[in-house]
Amino acid sequence: MWKDLPEQWKAVFCEAWDAMKSGSVPSGAVIYDREGNLLAESHNGFKNTDVNPYTSHSCINAINQLSLRNVESNSGLTIYSSMEPCFMCLGAIAISNIKEIHSASRDLFYGAAHHLYDDAALIAKNISFHSESGDIEFFQIVLQSYFEVKRVSERNSPHALECYRRTNSSAVKLAEKLYLRRTLQQMSYQDHPCSEVYDMIMKLKDENQF
Repeated sequence: MWKDLPEQWKAVFCEAWDAMKSGSVPSGAVIYDREGNLLAESHNGFKNTDVNPYTSHSCINAINQLSLRNVESNSGLTIYSSMEPCFMCLGAIAISNIKEIHSASRDLFYGAAHHLYDDAALIAKNISFHSESGDIEFFQIVLQSYFEVKRVSERNSPHALECYRRTNSSAVKLAEKLYLRRTLQQMSYQDHPCSEVYDMIMKLKDENQF
């Protein structure tokens, strides 16, 4: 449950939920230093008309809060992301000299972490990548799939949703069930905190309600 989550993932999911409430992709990212201090936090912002909607990803927006005048000073930083970074975000992480990535979920659609091991420039950066599983991944896949179910209902491509189904079919089934009831829209309109959303989804998961 929410009370048992590490603070880093609480911060990430609060950002992802804020993105979803604004109608954007439910993606959040936070950056910590080696002493465990929170330096930056942000979320996907394609609904924000002040920025390029195609580059306003959560990792990019968090990195843009850092001072990059001396990227060598960033070597002790860790970025936590709700989804595996895409090509663009991975490149931004690399050139910012951030050496550790934690992802709440794998992303078989846009995820680019495999290039850390097959691209010469990225291999030289010596970046470590860690992807979560269990409840942390389940929650993010529910959020992400809920967003994609809505897009598919609007006649967008189902490719991303099918990739998430390969990652965790149970999470996608729950997202589809929640979308039929418009559960997350209602919780968004009523401004429920992320902690309540997380505990609701975990309760349904534990009760096999998918």
